[in-house]
Amino acid sequence: ALPDALRPVLLQFGLSLLLLAAALLATAYVALRAGRRHSDRARQESERRLQAAREQLLSEQAKLRRAYADLRTAAFVDPATGFLTQAAMTGWLDANYPRFMQLSAEELLDGGATAAFALLYPDDLPALRKLNGRETAEKFLVALGQYVDGHTRKSDLVARWEGDALLLVLSAISLKDALMRCEALRTGVEAQFFGEMPPCHSTLSIGVSLVLGGDQNWGSTLARTQAALRRARQGGGNTIC
Repeated sequence: ALPDALRPVLLQFGLSLLLLAAALLATAYVALRAGRRHSDRARQESERRLQAAREQLLSEQAKLRRAYADLRTAAFVDPATGFLTQAAMTGWLDANYPRFMQLSAEELLDGGATAAFALLYPDDLPALRKLNGRETAEKFLVALGQYVDGHTRKSDLVARWEGDALLLVLSAISLKDALMRCEALRTGVEAQFFGEMPPCHSTLSIGVSLVLGGDQNWGSTLARTQAALRRARQGGGNTIC
């Protein structure tokens, strides 16, 4: 048995130990809570940064898609006329001309329709550009393009070609009908004034050639069409060859 004199001392010592343990536990609990709060804040901050990074990535991807779409548009659509560019028409002809040649060979045997190329050149465009400036000339081309687009079939393709010319590809058509359609374009353009301030006028020189079954490639048809256009222009313009 403990002496009575030591019991208060031991009791006091035990209470001190309990108080110390309680203080340590409290400190540990506070530290743990603080650690959890810090961990939660750190986790929330990480999640916020990750979400911000994801949103930025999505934004950049959207920008890239828009830029790609713009590049495709710039590559395939002429900004002045809204028609195909020469590069786009070249790609289309590379892919589709063999079918034209096959149809041409079959139809010519029966005296039927084939396909035709037509090159349209505005005779007065160089003078318009020189007198009124490039911007006016481009506006004229826009108006001319709208007119041509409104007076061709949905199955016809039009591309800006070698600067100022328009290449018209007419499918399922005979030479007689191709010439008639081009004559309608020539007379229609001759009677029009295009654009504003100042309104501009020009005639058309047009070269036309059928797609022939014996052509080696679309370049052969185009070469005949270009030769026909040269004859039309050398003859004074405003005509069809």
